[in-house]
Amino acid sequence: MSTKASSPRQIANSVEKLYPTALAGSWDNVGLILEPFAPRQPTKGKVLLCIDLTTRVTNAAIADQDVALVLAYHPIVFRGLKSVTLADVQQRSLIRLTQAGIGVHCPHTSVDAIRGGVNDWLVQACLGDKDENRMQDVDPANPAPQLPSDTSSSKLEGKVEIVERVSAKGIEGHEDAGYGRIFAVDRPLSLQTIILRIKRALGLGSVGLVSPRAFDESTCQDLTEEIHGVRHEAETIAIIAVCAGSGGSVLKSLISRPRRPTDAPADASLYRPDLVLTGELSHHEALFYAEQGVAAILCGHSNTERPFLAQMKQDLEQQMQKDGHDIECIICHEDRDPITTA
Repeated sequence: MSTKASSPRQIANSVEKLYPTALAGSWDNVGLILEPFAPRQPTKGKVLLCIDLTTRVTNAAIADQDVALVLAYHPIVFRGLKSVTLADVQQRSLIRLTQAGIGVHCPHTSVDAIRGGVNDWLVQACLGDKDENRMQDVDPANPAPQLPSDTSSSKLEGKVEIVERVSAKGIEGHEDAGYGRIFAVDRPLSLQTIILRIKRALGLGSVGLVSPRAFDESTCQDLTEEIHGVRHEAETIAIIAVCAGSGGSVLKSLISRPRRPTDAPADASLYRPDLVLTGELSHHEALFYAEQGVAAILCGHSNTERPFLAQMKQDLEQQMQKDGHDIECIICHEDRDPITTA
């Protein structure tokens, strides 16, 4: 184990072994976003994990003298900057961090694309394998919602398919990468069951629901409807598609597929989904899915990503140890989704 403090660039190199920047979307801005001229030299370095690099996260990073790097899932810089001044609150955070000797790395869609990343985590949540409230690990101060227990789980029918593949040529171990996932379950589920599983896994008291029943009775006539009472008891959900964050554009291509006949086996490689799970949809995307007869569960953009920080912490610490870095990964409890329900 190295006794010399690891620099932000050395830490970032280890991060990119897990989340290769080459897998990110062409529009995305991933990798080492900020590299300080005079990095901190802590005895035992820390990487602070968050979804969004806000002022509160910046304060937490600076206050902990052992933090060498902030790993922010979302890039704080998307487009080229013509100036860096104190007038812009996000630029102010970057100035403060570089003065403190702290780097910033943003992996974003690289985490979405890899097998075992955030989208596969959401698949497991739908299956019931992540039924525990992972937000207790991410934000212990935020009390978990009181929800009915659910000890059931589902099995896959076939394999989990990639919705939008990316070119991973030459990236060893990531040949099967891409955005979004679609899969079938061995036995059809009720919407009520899936909603409960998602609430528990993501630590949410409520979710948004796009119900096609409100637009066309014939498209989902076997769904029991009591929208506000959250009664959706008919077991009609056999094929599910997931995409963390804003998944409307990624999952939209699936709607051109034929609808699964009621007597046909669930085949995620052939038929359109019965349900999509994502963070958010635009108004017109929600209308599109509803009128196409596809239900959608909306959890809030970063709510579909933040619980994965607990898994990211484990994976990164293993990679750091493997690469000889004496680094602890910690989850920032100041990181929040900006939208709450009232």
